[in-house]
Amino acid sequence: MDIYLSIDKGQISGGYDNNFITVRFDDEKPIKFSYSEPQDSSSDLIFIDNEAKFLSKLKRSKKILVSLPLYREGNQILEFNTIDLKW
Repeated sequence: MDIYLSIDKGQISGGYDNNFITVRFDDEKPIKFSYSEPQDSSSDLIFIDNEAKFLSKLKRSKKILVSLPLYREGNQILEFNTIDLKW
C-alpha cells in the first residue's frame, strides 16, 4: 500500500539529505517520516515511508499537522481533520 501526499500549488523540495516530513498526530509529539520522490521526478507528490506506522497512527487520530518543505517557501504546515475518515 502506498501513502502519498500531493499538493495543488508549489513544489515539495526536501533535497538530497532532507527527504522527510514532520507529522503531529493530535497532541502527540511530532514524528519524522522519510519520504520517497516519484520516479517521474514530479515535485507535487511524495510517498511516505514506513506506511504501517503512519497508517496506524492516522486511524487513531482526530487531526494531523504535517510540516513539509516547499520550494522558496520554507517549511509549511498543513492541517487535516481526520476524525471523519472512513476505513
